[in-house]
Amino acid sequence: MAKTKRVELRAVPEWVHHELLNWSRWCWSGAYPHPLPPCRCASLEGNYSRFSEDTDAEAIDKKPIPVNFANAKIVQGVYEILPYLPQQVLRAEYPQRHEQKRVVHVGRDEYDAALSVAIFRVMVAFDGSGD
Repeated sequence: MAKTKRVELRAVPEWVHHELLNWSRWCWSGAYPHPLPPCRCASLEGNYSRFSEDTDAEAIDKKPIPVNFANAKIVQGVYEILPYLPQQVLRAEYPQRHEQKRVVHVGRDEYDAALSVAIFRVMVAFDGSGD
């Protein structure tokens, strides 16, 4: 069995991080099983927009970054063939990083090693070398 090269997590190329963020957006791009809550009043005050204290008008008007479906499917293919622990760690780091129940019950070294394996395999899937 071939050895998997370990990626130094502090030195993950930015493009790999962006591909994983793209995959995360793709994971969340499916249809919701329920309607989204309204962001505008249904009455005469229909021009009212909800704002939170830490959100400004510019942030609300920004369009979401579009998903590159072809690249997301490459990452999904890697995800599907990863061993169980790297799968769980990659999912915890990217699509579910804001979820409360994303805990993976392993030590920090084992967690980092699993994440390193996942990131290396994504790099190889895109450029073939992992270098």
